[in-house]
Amino acid sequence: MACYGREHYVKLAKELGLEGDQGEKFVSELYNEELLGLEQQARIKRVTARAESYGDIDKVPGDGNCMFTCISRALDQFRTDISVDMRTSSAVRDSIMNYIVGNSDEYSHAFCEDETFDNYVTRLRQNGQYGDNHILNAAANHYQLSFFIVTETSDILIFPDNGIVKGTVYLCYTGNHYDRIVA
Repeated sequence: MACYGREHYVKLAKELGLEGDQGEKFVSELYNEELLGLEQQARIKRVTARAESYGDIDKVPGDGNCMFTCISRALDQFRTDISVDMRTSSAVRDSIMNYIVGNSDEYSHAFCEDETFDNYVTRLRQNGQYGDNHILNAAANHYQLSFFIVTETSDILIFPDNGIVKGTVYLCYTGNHYDRIVA
């Protein structure tokens, strides 16, 4: 991302004939967007540096399916008793969502009035919808895997509720994207 600085946007606003409040709003929005982009890049570098201490980063597309893609790639390591082809993020998504629906008594209580359980399931079944902590918990239980998640400031561990762990999936989380760590 190019870094132009505030003065660049002031000059651009003048060239576009934007003055007063309109010009200031234009400058503020673009400059703030630039700063947020730089902050995000710095966060990604910090998380990646931490994650690389655990292994190589397996970059996955930022298409809203990153969590599911990471899980599908990791499942190839633990394929011993997986009966369904889990080589795609959509197959993993379907499998996890079916697990959540099949265990609705365990998962439905976690939702509030902002979104019902049924709406959550419908939304998360759609390609491109970001996974969340409910998905990671369900994946841990469904596949009997633990998840070791490296973030900017800490590591998060998620274990299956029954304590049986067949393997560990290492993930790097930048705040809005997951990549897999090959440990």
